[in-house]
Amino acid sequence: MKYLYIIRHAKAEQHVIGKEDHDRNLLNKGRKRALKLSKWLNNISPKIEKFLCSSSYRTIQTAEIINTELLEKVSINIESKLYGASEEEILNYLIFLDDNINSIGLVGHEPGLRKLAIYLTGGYAKGLETVLNKHFSTSSAIVLVFNIKRWDQISERIGILSHYYDSLNT
Repeated sequence: MKYLYIIRHAKAEQHVIGKEDHDRNLLNKGRKRALKLSKWLNNISPKIEKFLCSSSYRTIQTAEIINTELLEKVSINIESKLYGASEEEILNYLIFLDDNINSIGLVGHEPGLRKLAIYLTGGYAKGLETVLNKHFSTSSAIVLVFNIKRWDQISERIGILSHYYDSLNT
């Protein structure tokens, strides 16, 4: 089994002229929501074994805050290919992951993350049928489960949405 924790970065400062989107920092509100998300993640199994993170400041900060609060700290791999990546680009990245890692935390951006979840989802745990129709707000997470042995077996509609965390409703 493989597990993919799809995590949208926490709330960041607004884009301003003269500052790159890539360089936006988290707001205090975002930091607090990331802490709440980490507490939720501590109650989900299996535990994340590694973070894959977009190279933007806000995604790196989100992953670091979550990792600080996790009961078991894990490595954070920062990947420029994931910054603003489409669902196809993320999928092409995932298929080359180390098969010895079974549980990945993917921290990135909209709309690629939500579109990836929709593409990969073929079923839902009870009560989660309408989750992907909702807005995927900052500091939210979707957990997908795949009955595969290798990451290169990941494909359309093979995942089961097993858990969902909405930062706005907690």
